[in-house]
Amino acid sequence: MLRKSRSHTLSVSSGLRNITDISLLEKYVHLRIVILSGNFITDLSPLSEMRNLMYLKVDHNRIAEGGQVRPLDHLQFFDLSYNKLPNTDGFAHKSLKHLILNHNEILSLRGEFSPPLNHQKLPSLQTLEVRGNKLTTTEGVTYLSKVTTLYAAANMIKSLDNISFMTGLVRLHLRDNHIKKLDWFNSDLVNLEYLNLR
Repeated sequence: MLRKSRSHTLSVSSGLRNITDISLLEKYVHLRIVILSGNFITDLSPLSEMRNLMYLKVDHNRIAEGGQVRPLDHLQFFDLSYNKLPNTDGFAHKSLKHLILNHNEILSLRGEFSPPLNHQKLPSLQTLEVRGNKLTTTEGVTYLSKVTTLYAAANMIKSLDNISFMTGLVRLHLRDNHIKKLDWFNSDLVNLEYLNLR
């Protein structure tokens, strides 16, 4: 069942889990929290008019393009884990603090058809989660110097290209990868407090 409460929240209860079309949501422009986990959604563009949206959870769907949602000025949390994203193209939300792209099909952080994730597109980003994808390198993180937490465990990462440019990193989680050398580890990572390479 779709529920909209007085607190501007839309949530899908466990009884309704086969949603494919969310076009009816276009008229709910004042929603601040939308949770549509565990459905068959492929198109997020109807959410583009939700100018007050702050929290968007659309994990466990069939989304193959992250840029379907136009830039939303107030969006702070965006969970797209367990979808079918092949790249990190299309994310440009100026207030976004936490982006979760775990368990997709992402091959690279460089950007395929648009520039890589950067602080012009995501100036508030603090936490990036890309665990369980198909990454072989961290190339593309050069312009994420303000990110404090990077979760990139369970990929196929062999080299940590440009990781030293992420000077704001406090937590770096890289367990279950194919890293054999620490030649990337240098004094530029002055804020690093936690490193997991198990």
